[in-house]
Amino acid sequence: MATFVLNYMNRFVCLGGVCPDICCRDWPVHLSRQDLDILLAAVRQDEAGRGDILGHILVDAMAEHRQFTGRIRWNEANECPFLDGQRLCDLYKRLGGIAQPAVCSLFPRSFVKWGERLELSGAMSCPEVVRLLLDSDDPLIWQARPDITHHPRMPPQDPCGGREQSPWCQQAMRVRNMLCHFITQTTYPLASRLFFCGLFAQQTFPDFVSDGSSPAAENQLQQALQQLGDASIPAILHQHWSSIPVSLPLAQAIIDAIADYGAGSGEINNPFFGRLIQEVMTGYGSTHAAAIHETMSLRLYALTPASRQWLDQSFDRFAHHFLLQESILHYRDVPSYVRRLVVAVMVCRFLFFGMLGQVESTLSQEEQLIKVRQTLMTVFFRFSKSFSHYRLDLSQLDDLPKLLMFLRLW
Repeated sequence: MATFVLNYMNRFVCLGGVCPDICCRDWPVHLSRQDLDILLAAVRQDEAGRGDILGHILVDAMAEHRQFTGRIRWNEANECPFLDGQRLCDLYKRLGGIAQPAVCSLFPRSFVKWGERLELSGAMSCPEVVRLLLDSDDPLIWQARPDITHHPRMPPQDPCGGREQSPWCQQAMRVRNMLCHFITQTTYPLASRLFFCGLFAQQTFPDFVSDGSSPAAENQLQQALQQLGDASIPAILHQHWSSIPVSLPLAQAIIDAIADYGAGSGEINNPFFGRLIQEVMTGYGSTHAAAIHETMSLRLYALTPASRQWLDQSFDRFAHHFLLQESILHYRDVPSYVRRLVVAVMVCRFLFFGMLGQVESTLSQEEQLIKVRQTLMTVFFRFSKSFSHYRLDLSQLDDLPKLLMFLRLW
């Protein structure tokens, strides 16, 4: 099996205790049967600390045949009890790396298997991954790394699951490459490129699904992929996209849906994201679509060309990375895959301008760029932490045609 690594992950090194937001808090650490067996064997060599360690381990007796059979009991601060005063892993220090749960030693690395191809990317719920993605040169190029393989206790995600010969698995890579081709056409604004992806997903691929596609659907897919090499298609779509009027009532409905998460009604089980939305809505000072649109426009207008260029490049990378890191094979169909991309970009842009606040005219060009950079990195990280680890449900925003129209607003 050949391993390919996104370029920025070749430079990834865990920051450990100096990380601005450690991964040893907020989300649960699950333990596999192998994790538990290795941990118990290591504890036998540390009689003095056995009770202290095992007292923080919860085992689910009913989960014998599941991948994860236990978890670490978090403390009252919602942190791992093995986090020491230097914000490092005491379990690792006392028992060695072998005793560390596979989830801990692997994060933020993510392995996905595509037939005989193994891909390694990084989770943007890690601040250092976000920094490398946005600051590195050519971060999204695949590099062959025959020296790297997946963690022995954590098999790679394998969405095909033995169905590699199915039409869905056979064509998924081609579809993903097509979408990535559209997203990287920077001649057009990102909103137009998302519209390209969404329109083709909605109109071309609705019947091409993971749990069984008809021969007609597969033929339609093949024809569409052959036609997408026509360079005139993006120009035609952009012209059409530019003529779509902004619908403020539609915008208001989507903003109300986003605000619901902050109030707790939209995402009761995700207080982390709810707090973020509350912070952002406070930054806007209004829940009215017209006022929010005006605020976003004014804050964008106040940015220097250097800040705007960096902002555009960063959102381009975020969208491209989403298509690569969120495996299309995890989704039932292409529209679902593209819908999540559109929601992620749209919500992050909404979050960014709300958190940015007023852009002071007294800031130098360098100071403004630093503020923009820090705000966007925080947004990408906090959104991704909710999206990846709290199973963020944004189904209220999942009407793809409406979302594509709403993109006209920002």
